[in-house]
Amino acid sequence: MSVISLLLLTLPATAGPSRSDEREAAVVLFKRSLYILGAAAYCDKRIGRNPELIEAAAAWNKRNIATMEQIIAVLKATGDLSKDEKDQLDKNGLVEVRTAMKSKTDCDRHRADLEGQKLELATNPNTRDPTRAVQGASLVQAKLVWVILSMDIGQKSPVQMTFRNPDRPQESMDECRKSLKALEPELIKAAREKEPMLKSAKFVRAECILSTDDPLRPK
Repeated sequence: MSVISLLLLTLPATAGPSRSDEREAAVVLFKRSLYILGAAAYCDKRIGRNPELIEAAAAWNKRNIATMEQIIAVLKATGDLSKDEKDQLDKNGLVEVRTAMKSKTDCDRHRADLEGQKLELATNPNTRDPTRAVQGASLVQAKLVWVILSMDIGQKSPVQMTFRNPDRPQESMDECRKSLKALEPELIKAAREKEPMLKSAKFVRAECILSTDDPLRPK
């Protein structure tokens, strides 16, 4: 099979964080996740029914699930959280939520932040660096979403390229599949510009897959 690997996301080489740094970053993100989801639940239960907020929180959870899985993996790899630690985090989180969410206005603001994707773990200024530390943890290998583009150049097997979206590092499989059809023309154009042999190639298919590394890279 002819394979051309086109990786559109290039990360600079940097020294990895220490084991303690990775755990500290995971705890920070764990606490933040508790607050974000806990605030939505508290508002809906204590301030007033708010299905739009619950829906926004569920969407946030779905968008950030890959990072949260990495958080749990890092915590487990570094001794996990004791029952006392979990209880203390829960208590502190509830105090923080009660302090911040005192009225429907506060809850509506939280919903607006969720819907506006201002609280994404990978991009919010308060969680961006801890997220990078967790994502780069040597303790875990997170599965990322990749797109494989197949093009027919008249051979037995299609030529394939891999793509990743640098603007959406935490993209889920569902998000990838939903946006893939609209992205196909852009992917085909990028492939043809990158590789002259594909200028007249016919599009075969594009598919989303999960992999810890470029799925077409030779092992």
